[in-house]
Amino acid sequence: MRTRKMPSITGGILLVIGNVIGAGILALPIAIAQLGLPAAILILVLFWLLMMAGAFYFLEANLALPSGSNLISMSRRALGKPGVALAWICNLLVMYSLIAAYMSGGGDLVKINFHYLGLTLPSWSASILFLLVFGFIVTRGIHITDQANRVLMISKAIIFFVTVLGITAYFNSDIISYVPQKSLSASLLIIVITSFGFAPLIPSLRSYYQSDVKKLKKIIFWGTFIPLVCYILWVTVIFSVVPYAGSDGLEQIAQSGHPVSDLQSALSQALHIQWITQATNIFSSICIITSFLANSISLTDFLADGLKLNQGHKKAWSVYLIAYLPAISAVLFYQKAFLAGLSIAGTLAIIQLLILPGLIVWGLRYTRSKMPLQYSVTGGKSSLALLLSISVVLFILTIIL
Repeated sequence: MRTRKMPSITGGILLVIGNVIGAGILALPIAIAQLGLPAAILILVLFWLLMMAGAFYFLEANLALPSGSNLISMSRRALGKPGVALAWICNLLVMYSLIAAYMSGGGDLVKINFHYLGLTLPSWSASILFLLVFGFIVTRGIHITDQANRVLMISKAIIFFVTVLGITAYFNSDIISYVPQKSLSASLLIIVITSFGFAPLIPSLRSYYQSDVKKLKKIIFWGTFIPLVCYILWVTVIFSVVPYAGSDGLEQIAQSGHPVSDLQSALSQALHIQWITQATNIFSSICIITSFLANSISLTDFLADGLKLNQGHKKAWSVYLIAYLPAISAVLFYQKAFLAGLSIAGTLAIIQLLILPGLIVWGLRYTRSKMPLQYSVTGGKSSLALLLSISVVLFILTIIL
């Protein structure tokens, strides 16, 4: 029997980066501007460490079960019926919210591009067209999605670094040294947490890389570390050219109903360079597409596992209908689906990406099964308890702040 060739880890790293660096990168400097640059960088590093740790625990739990298992199977094995119910509710809300958000944002991009061509396209048809084109890529499987994502990621990387270099020429040390005296906000926590969220993709990567622990650990590390570096670069250059206060400042932009487009406008006015605005438009477009592809893979694999709708090595077509119909319905009947989707997903992501994986690992190691594990995160009970404690505190803070 012929075995499938092991794919390069480059594709896996790019899939993670494509999932992590979404349209939220443009909102990130707006959210953390209230801290000033030194504290903002510290927050990014700390949340990167936290979310990466959560991803490694997610990997440990997934490797304890057969390949193809997802969060439902993991919860059933370690937490029983209450864990399964929590996994279903939390995972579906997070994933449907994200898919709806990216469909909404993607539809706006399609509409804008058709407008440039001199054509007028209704919002509802633009969102459907976006789904038909990029949803079709997802139906072809993770290999085809991987190839499409690589092309998009190369384009994204080129545009990102060219844009950053272009802005760097106008670096203003006086602006960057300004430190506003503002308190921590829930929106800051939510945006930073979701900026490193990709763990639902791990079961798909585990199957794709045939449970190769060494490769999967490298993919998790580099797939999150590279975005951390990009975030720090992006935040630094934005802080250096866009002031915090004022009519076009980051504080005012944060109160706007269209923060991403307002940031692009502020950059254009601060630099008087039209190509910067055009580049950020293209960059945000690719971010939405790559995030849609990666989150779609995660959602369809989750549904196929939870509903037992796998057909051999392929998913039943009903999986894609279940994945996309609720999301596209929300987009068609609720115009603010983009912001609402990201807000809901951000709060519940703490449960999905940190608390639930931590509880599953605790159950697998110490309570229900006490089974031998293929891979175990170092640190024992103390590290796992610390992760769970921090996660619960963060979840409470996002509610009360």
